[in-house]
Amino acid sequence: MLYNEPEFLLQTELRDPARYLSILEAIATGHITPNEIAGATGIGSGPVSKYLQTLRRLRLPDREVPVTASAKQSKRSRYGVADEFLRFWFRFVEPNRSVIQEVPGVVYEGTIEPALPDHVPRIFKHVCLEAV
Repeated sequence: MLYNEPEFLLQTELRDPARYLSILEAIATGHITPNEIAGATGIGSGPVSKYLQTLRRLRLPDREVPVTASAKQSKRSRYGVADEFLRFWFRFVEPNRSVIQEVPGVVYEGTIEPALPDHVPRIFKHVCLEAV
């Protein structure tokens, strides 16, 4: 049911959902600085900054800046996927879409289930931090 949810979400909110989806995918796969995101997506640094601002208004990525830097002017910001569902989707669903369509049980048993002990504690920690 939620198989296409990230794409649907971006299509309803944005004009060019493919670019935004590629930026979120780059962030989810470990490209956390604007330059890394630009390199991974093939989008220039200037446009990437504008796309990131739009995504931040939708609260999809988190932005962290060093404690000693100004939040508005920092050039050393790092991004992460803010939504836990999107983290799961980019980690497990997106890379396995074709296999999920053919044999979803194999993906769960072979890919998702073995990785859950690593994935769930991070989510639990994040939820606890939000609660505190």
